[in-house]
This record gives sequence, structure tokens and C-alpha cells, in this order.
Amino acid sequence: MSINNKNLNTESNKIRKASMLIMYVHDKIISNQNIRRMMYYNTKNPLSKIGLTYNGKEIAQPDVEEDQVKDIITDLPFSPNIGDSLQNNIYINLPKGVFSDKNELYIDINVLVPIEFTKISNGKREYEISQEIANELDEIYVEGEYQKELGGGLKLKYINSYTERLSKVNSFTWVCNKYKCEQTPLDRIKVWVI
Repeated sequence: MSINNKNLNTESNKIRKASMLIMYVHDKIISNQNIRRMMYYNTKNPLSKIGLTYNGKEIAQPDVEEDQVKDIITDLPFSPNIGDSLQNNIYINLPKGVFSDKNELYIDINVLVPIEFTKISNGKREYEISQEIANELDEIYVEGEYQKELGGGLKLKYINSYTERLSKVNSFTWVCNKYKCEQTPLDRIKVWVI
């Protein structure tokens, strides 16, 4: 038996953790009703029960189920060459992973909104969606079923964003929200009991 037999009772889980992190982020985003409403309803007021379309008609806006947005909130990589269908989209991907003494994972959450749907009653759709995502993820520790797989003390930190306009076939506003995954030893985390 060789001391260098890396397959002996060991398993690298770096790629698995990256995959689980993307799944965790996707689940947090798609479970948020406000994000689902802003993605699904192309109205001036997507969070209201009655929506006002951009041509002045009122429509009913019931709650949106996850199945209704599964094709527009995806855990697939984004490319600026995408953008031929006129709909809102969120793409979640891992643009960079550095595996060394201190593992570093970065997540990009790309929000695309057709130009004609950007203006909503409380601001710009792409920024309101990005704010809701930050409310779900920024500085929040991973909990639940993912904590076991990803390890304790793991949180995402919102580090920066940039905005561009894409115009291949249709014109979109693209906001790329960048998060860094940080690991804090569990003995350094304070738990508040209320």
C-alpha cells in the first residue's frame, strides 16, 4: 500500500461543495415570493395583487408558484450572448473557485430585464430584484439541509456589482451581483437565543 494512494478512505469534496452552494443560492432565490413576482409579472407594480400593465390595463396578479419561474430563475451559467427572448431572467453561476490553503468560492447572480420592463412603481426592476436577493443571502449563514453538506459557519458576502446594457437581438439591462463565500469557524460564531 502506498502513502500516496489518495483514493484510500479519502474523498475530495471541493467540486461537490461548489455544486451544493449553487443549488443553495438557487433555492433561496426561487423560494422568495417577491422575487418570483418581479420576475413573472411584467407590470409597473409586480408586488401588488392587481397589476397595471405598461399599456394601462389592470390584471390580476395571484401569488407565483416556483414551477412558473423555473425556466427564468436558473442555476445555469450566463453568457452576454444570451438574450434573444424578451423575458426577465436570473442566471446563477460559479465564475471562480480557488482551492488552496484557504478555499475561495465566488458566485455571480446575473439579473436580466428587458429595457421596456425596467421601470416599476418603486424603482428599477433589476435593482429591486437584486436587493431582494441581497436580503436573502448577504451576510446570512447557510442553514438547514445545506449546512450539513457545506459545513457550518458558511455565509455569502455581497462584494460588488456592475450594470451593463445588452443589445444583440433585444435590449436588456444586465446587473451582475457578485458574492464571495466565506467560512467562519463555528466556535467564533455567536448564537443569539431569544
